Amino acid sequence: MFKEILSVIIPIYNGEKYLPRCVDSVINQSYKNIEIILVNDGSTDKTQIICEEYKEKDSRIKVISIKNSGIYQARKAGVISANGELITFVDSDDCIDIDTYKNLMSIYSKYSPDIISYTFQINDLGIANENYLPDGIYYREKIENKIIPTMIFDIKEGHRNLNPSVGCKIMKKNLFLKITDKNEENINWGEDALITYPMICIANSIYIDNHPYYHYYMNEESSTHSFSYEIIDDLRRFKSKILELLDYNLKNTNWEFQVDCYMRTYVDMLLEKWFGIHRTAMIYIFPYSIVPYNSDIHIYGAGKVGKSYIAELAQSRYANIKGWYDKSKFGEWYCNVPINNPKNINVKNSEYIIIALSNEKDVKEIINKLIKKGIKTEQIKWNKPVLRA
Repeated sequence: MFKEILSVIIPIYNGEKYLPRCVDSVINQSYKNIEIILVNDGSTDKTQIICEEYKEKDSRIKVISIKNSGIYQARKAGVISANGELITFVDSDDCIDIDTYKNLMSIYSKYSPDIISYTFQINDLGIANENYLPDGIYYREKIENKIIPTMIFDIKEGHRNLNPSVGCKIMKKNLFLKITDKNEENINWGEDALITYPMICIANSIYIDNHPYYHYYMNEESSTHSFSYEIIDDLRRFKSKILELLDYNLKNTNWEFQVDCYMRTYVDMLLEKWFGIHRTAMIYIFPYSIVPYNSDIHIYGAGKVGKSYIAELAQSRYANIKGWYDKSKFGEWYCNVPINNPKNINVKNSEYIIIALSNEKDVKEIINKLIKKGIKTEQIKWNKPVLRA
């Protein structure tokens, strides 16, 4: 069995509430040759006590305490102390599947890539975030031609093609340090992107695995969901820094457009938090691949997913909307499309019905009801909804 040591860094700031769930998911990994570095980033709660208790239980655990410097510098401190030449991260309020490192280190034993990029599931929503790139190994030429041009934003598809989360990466320690070595700033926003995207610019090989091993929890107390007005300055500094890093590590590339589009994801969050509106009505991406162009379709569901699909179709005109249904919202209108009672569904043999829901249990129940109404299985379409980047 492959025995390469993997250093798992867990940065923590006031993480007493969720830390045990996180650490337990790492300790119990079926791949055992790991060291676990708990970095207490100046916590004021019981984080240090919990860390020391875990250290006593498992000899693979190392505890580091630093003054509060932010997650970027906490990660860096953990990496500097790591014994493994391969590193990865887990945020203290998240967790991972039990076979995560077993499966990913098996990939490493075969290809030895500089980076392995996998994906995460937003547990609160039951939605998997994807890399919009096929599984497999990418060497330098393919990285330059297939990944870099659209990794931060793909104008044709309206989303980033590679998620920046360092929690969904296994990477070589020396590569991480090349990117972060000279940066001593306390970075509060975009810290993943400031590592991942410049690192890809210098990587010689990347393996893409689209399995959602990582479980991300939307903790409203985390910095990601805190929207003080100081964030405006943070975003300005982020934009300046990422352009500097990208230009330094891969010259003669026009990064401005991709970065501007990436910035809109943050602006979107601010608008929603501060004013209760979304930058675009198209929060979820319409699943173009599941029906042919110019199809006659019906949409089942008028929540955020259904409204996103309707709004996008109103602009793209990819398919013809023949009906829209929701049992609790029938009688309402949106984008000049009426919402009908599901009891009145009438789908012809040449038409499709797309279920615009996230919860798989609800989807299965609706599929069974539609089949009982005489709609053929092949006419019923559903893809897990994907959030627009």
